[in-house]
Amino acid sequence: MLEKLAKAAKRAFWGRRGYTLVEVAAVIAVSATLAAVVVPVAMDKVKASKIATATDDVKGLAGAISGFYSDIGVWPGSTAATTNYYQILRTGDDISEDLGDDTESEDPSDSTNTWTGKVGSLHNYLVVLSVVDYANFKGPYCESLKDKRDPWGHNYLVWVKGMYDPDAGYGWIISAGPDGVLQTKTTDDATAGDDIGIVLYKAQ
Repeated sequence: MLEKLAKAAKRAFWGRRGYTLVEVAAVIAVSATLAAVVVPVAMDKVKASKIATATDDVKGLAGAISGFYSDIGVWPGSTAATTNYYQILRTGDDISEDLGDDTESEDPSDSTNTWTGKVGSLHNYLVVLSVVDYANFKGPYCESLKDKRDPWGHNYLVWVKGMYDPDAGYGWIISAGPDGVLQTKTTDDATAGDDIGIVLYKAQ
């Protein structure tokens, strides 16, 4: 019985000469309507998933940096057992040249709010200790950071200078977010634009 029904359906489908213009137009209209509803929802879910991933990543980096500080008593970034240190630490192998900076102040001579300074690799502190030989190093504090980038392909940045600066007392762990442009100033205590980050306060 099922075989007869299948054959009858096959004859009915293939026996037709084609679809009418009205039928084709109806199919196109329905498909366009579904696309207009489904695609934005899917894109929103993808964006939300990426934001959640970046949020989890900065929290994980904050935990790793805190672990480093707890064991050694200094923040990562020292280039010697002195006050010499990097201003910025990054994930990834190379400095991300496509990471824009939209935090310039109105005064061109004032660079205190901008993400500029000596840049080093966060991997060399949290995963392997290849800069300073700290006796209390108990790493790795996280997995490899050589290829670690945010969901939009940019390096995560750590503003170490603020952690060492007695007048600041805090630093940033940050992603530039979907637009790839840092809008948060290094002296801000909250993110700006679509940046994703957290403030890491220096122990008092």
